[in-house]
Amino acid sequence: MIWVSSAREISWVPNDQSAIALTFDDGPAEWTEPILDTLRLTGVRATFFVIGDAIPGREATLRRTAREGHEIGSHALLHRRLDVGLRLAEIQDELIATSEAIKSVLGKPPVVFRPPGFGCNELVQEAAGACGFGWVVQASVWCEDWNEGSSETIAAKILDHAELRSGAIIDLHDGRPPHESASREDRVPTVAAVAKIVPALVERGFSLLSVSELLALE
Repeated sequence: MIWVSSAREISWVPNDQSAIALTFDDGPAEWTEPILDTLRLTGVRATFFVIGDAIPGREATLRRTAREGHEIGSHALLHRRLDVGLRLAEIQDELIATSEAIKSVLGKPPVVFRPPGFGCNELVQEAAGACGFGWVVQASVWCEDWNEGSSETIAAKILDHAELRSGAIIDLHDGRPPHESASREDRVPTVAAVAKIVPALVERGFSLLSVSELLALE
């Protein structure tokens, strides 16, 4: 039997270069493209943690995201909590299926993973490690943008967050899980908030990198 180390859980990556990571969950979706437009205008990179079951029909969006230099990560297959009531094999099945779905579109599997709802325990870490992920990526700066109706409020909560510092991992949402209804029906406020947040972060002197680029600075 080959022993595989568990993935390491991280929420921020300390560094002395004012580097942070901007991340998005739950896509690809119709709101991904306008967010990509903002990122392209500002010349920054982000990481998009995609739901495997959201990819069908959005392959072009996924390709554009990767083509424009952004990192594609796994957000599991069905966006269900992986740390509640699932066996190790079931968690692995979710991660393997999502990696295969991403690889079928982009030609390579993801190297970073974020569990839905930030749900993580030892089984999730073990499954992630067995599936080739070195890290379970959480976040240090986030708000409930998925349920907020005001772009100004979202932007303020991110830009005024107590943990917004070098090494921060920011979490926002460009999509809506296909099988869930417990949130806003759109991500329009987040799209508008990103257009405020990104220029403000750049003006403050932060370098916005992908998660893997940020990890390389550790």
